[in-house]
Amino acid sequence: ETGGFEKALDCHFKSLKIMRAHGDPVHVAACYNNIGAGYHALNRYRDAMEHFQKTLEIATKFEHKGVEGVAHSGLGACYLSSAQYQKAIEHQEIAVNILKETGDRWAEGRSFNTLGEIYYEIGQYEKSMDCFKRALEVSHGTGDKKLKSAALNGLGAVYYALNSQSCEAEIYPRKALEVSKETGDKKQISTNYINLALFYSNNGQYEKSLENYDCAIEIMKTTGDKRGEATALICYASVYQALGKFRAAIEIQEKALNLLREVDDAGREHVALLSLGLYSADNGELKNACKYLFESISRIKRGAEKLQDEHNISLNNTTSRNYWVLCTLLVLQGKVPEALCTAERGRARALIDLMSEKYGIHQRQISDEVYLNGLRQLSIQNKSTIIFIAVVFDHIMFFWIMQEGQIQLRSSILKSVEEEIAGLLNLPPSTECEDRSLSAYYHTLSSADERKEETQQRLVEDEQDETEKESSAYLLYNRLFGPVADLVQREDIIIVPDGVLFMVPFPALQDANAKFLSETFRIRLVPSLTTLKLIQTSPAGYHSTSGAL
Repeated sequence: ETGGFEKALDCHFKSLKIMRAHGDPVHVAACYNNIGAGYHALNRYRDAMEHFQKTLEIATKFEHKGVEGVAHSGLGACYLSSAQYQKAIEHQEIAVNILKETGDRWAEGRSFNTLGEIYYEIGQYEKSMDCFKRALEVSHGTGDKKLKSAALNGLGAVYYALNSQSCEAEIYPRKALEVSKETGDKKQISTNYINLALFYSNNGQYEKSLENYDCAIEIMKTTGDKRGEATALICYASVYQALGKFRAAIEIQEKALNLLREVDDAGREHVALLSLGLYSADNGELKNACKYLFESISRIKRGAEKLQDEHNISLNNTTSRNYWVLCTLLVLQGKVPEALCTAERGRARALIDLMSEKYGIHQRQISDEVYLNGLRQLSIQNKSTIIFIAVVFDHIMFFWIMQEGQIQLRSSILKSVEEEIAGLLNLPPSTECEDRSLSAYYHTLSSADERKEETQQRLVEDEQDETEKESSAYLLYNRLFGPVADLVQREDIIIVPDGVLFMVPFPALQDANAKFLSETFRIRLVPSLTTLKLIQTSPAGYHSTSGAL
């Protein structure tokens, strides 16, 4: 409990004073490490890092590998809690290697478990699973039941993220709960309850879910675990949202957000803000929803700082939903250009970081108005029609058409964009994802309900039509160019596809008269508008002198 940690810290400080006067440097380093662990338990991460750093300095100076490894592990845990994921990975990987070398299996297992948590946070689920499995293996050898419970719980969370209805998503947290009850570790017990509640809520067992959340929150309040309580409240609110009690969901989520800000947990703050945005939208408060989404994106940018390319892209994949939700909300309010800005920023953010790191091309932070003016100018300079396509929640396709500084929007709704396009391209199907999108608003994206019905009817007719129009080239044309064909006024077209649409051979698409698109238009593809701008604003000869093709 919080009071216990405070008393423990007091004892560690007294111990440090004695060791400074009479002990050797390694004992002093151990005291600093214990103080760091105490501060971390109290969510005082800066203080914790300061003391772990002192431990590391002493251990390095006197070449004490065991203490050095433990210090790296503590720093990795602090950086994880502060959402500084790249530093967390670096320290935790060093810790694992050192602790393997020294043979400290107990500490090695815990480092593997923390590394699993870091990879889980940035969406690297395969790596996360591997780390949790290694931690579990170590726990069997050392008899460390707390580690066993944590690793089982981590595996349950990964299985839930990969497939929220898999039996493993229930089995692992159940096993973890049994072990935690044996050890009496209240923090782990409460975490196990949360993971079970998540599984039940996703499978429509809301009463069971709320019971488990109540158990978790009650324990966290008694132990003073504000960070854990906030996490539980975030999930708790989602049950009320599923039950249609949006105002209650908003109030619970606001409590969670306040707790996260109390403990300075930037890593989860963006999750709470995203949920507040969704619940506010469900409650018809679209302006509030946009405000929360803008805030959530600003928190994500902080967490992505200095991540390596692979990890940054992975984090971007897990947080891209924030951009697509905001984009959809802006469209619903008729803010078409602003929605395009949001979609483009969501598309290009990993690229911008990569270009900045590898080629020294820096994109300064600019206001929405300046950013939007830049996009308009891009369409004026390019004497082309620019078609920017975004696939949102796999059900909606937004088409922004840019010509001479004007931006227009068209939308199309399909049962599953990825499945249908992949089917027409003869690509293997991908895993079906859980639908937590703004489905209640889908119908408002068309000009009328009839348009949606006509689209669906047309799809049925296309499948049944036994003419040449049944070809994949025509069907793809119908889905991807038909919605905007009447708006294209120039012979040159620049298309910015999304996801599976990059696999589409746009020049080979055929219209109703079996005429190829390339017979009428000159077509180019770019991954984002930012890419186009970077290419066109580079100095003359820049690409040839740098070795780019």
